[in-house]
Amino acid sequence: MSDPLEKNLGDLIRHGALPLDAERTARARQRFVDGISAPPERASWKIAAAAAALLVAAIIFWSARVDRTLVRQEPVERPASGALSFLGHGGDQNLQGSLQRVDDRMRFTARSPLPDGLEFSIRAERLEIQEENRELKSGVRSSLPGSATLRNGAFEFEWPYKGPGRVRLLVTAKDDLQTVELTRKLRELKSSEADRRWTFECCAWDEQMLGLLGRQVEKVDDLAYEVGLLVLQVQACDLQASFEAQKKAFIKEAEKLQARAEGMAASTLYPEAYRRIGYTARDLAQAMAIFTWDKDKFSGPRSYYTNGELSKTHRGDPFDLKTLRQYLHEATVVAGREFGLWVFEEFRRAGPRPILAETVQRYEIRPGLKDVSARLKQLVHELHGVDLGKLEQDLRRIP
Repeated sequence: MSDPLEKNLGDLIRHGALPLDAERTARARQRFVDGISAPPERASWKIAAAAAALLVAAIIFWSARVDRTLVRQEPVERPASGALSFLGHGGDQNLQGSLQRVDDRMRFTARSPLPDGLEFSIRAERLEIQEENRELKSGVRSSLPGSATLRNGAFEFEWPYKGPGRVRLLVTAKDDLQTVELTRKLRELKSSEADRRWTFECCAWDEQMLGLLGRQVEKVDDLAYEVGLLVLQVQACDLQASFEAQKKAFIKEAEKLQARAEGMAASTLYPEAYRRIGYTARDLAQAMAIFTWDKDKFSGPRSYYTNGELSKTHRGDPFDLKTLRQYLHEATVVAGREFGLWVFEEFRRAGPRPILAETVQRYEIRPGLKDVSARLKQLVHELHGVDLGKLEQDLRRIP
């Protein structure tokens, strides 16, 4: 493309941060070979060779950086049968509740001294990490409305279990939901509508969640690497005929990677990292559809809709393949921050234990974690000299 191929390796080493293992290396190499196995007539063997050299050099570089230290892996999931109670807080003297996972369902059980027949409106929110101004904050991933009726001083509300995460339940018993008779009884009890609003928050996981952290963060790296590899393959096609012959396949692959990232963002422990990868794959797919050339020299994605100017990425930057690689690097940094926040949340949920340090140890030098890993590993005993507020602030800040 517009950057000389000779600069690619230097850029890749400076901006990349995707550690490789043998399995990932083999997959990447096979995907690359598949992508260049039938180049068009005008595609120079030098182009393919240069791109292959980039891949090989990147593999050697990442392999040298991988930390091979192994630690004990916790079981990935609790067996599907049986009930698992979660820790939480909320409620008052008029409504107390608890949350359990029962097989593949979440069950909120509440008890109240208020009159039977009282109608409750319930909203179950699944919270997740979301970025705002380069800070990782808690936001709503999904929201499920429902209702329940108080019978014999209790009610239950169920919804599908979607994996480990923080859950918030908003419960109200508004006057307009009640019968005239119930409204009269509530007035006699001096129970105002304002008093019948409750919020419950629960940590919907147990210690076994720690066993998921490493496996899932490696999958983040895998997908970021696949998107980065596609960027390199596109960049290797610096002749128009070479690109046009593979354009449809490239766009289809980018859209497939985007869909995978979006699916993982909705179902794993690393939503913000996956969103960044998905946005980057979408930038690539949309830009390739409007790539332009001037005398067989790449001149960037331009169209009527961009007023003939270079199109921009989802972050408002001028489109450049080097910029996309930087976005992928930043996604792995965010994944490291999310990893650290999960460890910190588990510490707040259940206190200091050696398993917290074991979980961090294997990944302590990865992007987004290495500047906070030493403090995270101190969460194994009663704390001395660790500023928890500062640690959480640093974990939430994207460097």
